[in-house]
Amino acid sequence: MEKKVIEEVIIRKKNQGIKKEKLSERVNNELLKKKRRYETNHQYLSAQKLVKNYREKQKSHTAYKYRLKTSNKVLNLKYDKTKEHLPIIIIRICGQWQRIPKEIQLILAKFHLKELNNAIILFYNEENFKMVKLIESYVTWGYINKYLIEDLLRKRGSVTLGNNEPNELDNIDIENSLGKLGIVCIEDIIFELTKETKNAKDVLNYLGYFKLEKNDDGFEKANVSFEKGGAQGFRGDKINELLKKMI
Repeated sequence: MEKKVIEEVIIRKKNQGIKKEKLSERVNNELLKKKRRYETNHQYLSAQKLVKNYREKQKSHTAYKYRLKTSNKVLNLKYDKTKEHLPIIIIRICGQWQRIPKEIQLILAKFHLKELNNAIILFYNEENFKMVKLIESYVTWGYINKYLIEDLLRKRGSVTLGNNEPNELDNIDIENSLGKLGIVCIEDIIFELTKETKNAKDVLNYLGYFKLEKNDDGFEKANVSFEKGGAQGFRGDKINELLKKMI
């Protein structure tokens, strides 16, 4: 009997030791992860990189001031009134955040485009057109069709709820959040986004932004406009070809 008790005590202590080792290993792994995150966020910047960042920021700032100065002229020349109220999608395709002027950072942040491959649906109007033209060096945009709206919502649509984690679109949550507007399912949201309606602003605020897949073909000549064979700027209906690859 006494021998059995001793064996049980030994086994219990051994198990406790194993648990402590596992706990210690988990703690060390967490500390290592935190250390790596810290090093990534506070990595050493060489003088050469700082100078390059500064020059790129100054260059972008000069371009921003020129676009701001000529925005009314661009609006009169290139704004298409026949497309008013149609849905457009804007996709962030290039630019290192630390090299972007603060004025442009504010617009990108407003449109939830702080990260590459983020996308947002808006509607074509004078105000949005002016804003998009100011950030055109970092995005590509165009008119999104109904079929891609549906595909985007079903595959990439998510909302941030109380837990601050992105959650897939759910008809129950849609009804709880937008039911007072008569919007109770994904099909209703698709209808609201096909052409600007009185509820469109509430729907866009509810959806936020979309996180797309990286474009496998890459974005060659990201600093050249699409009409000149590059990637940035206005694509018209051809934005849908790119979007298919990124959903």
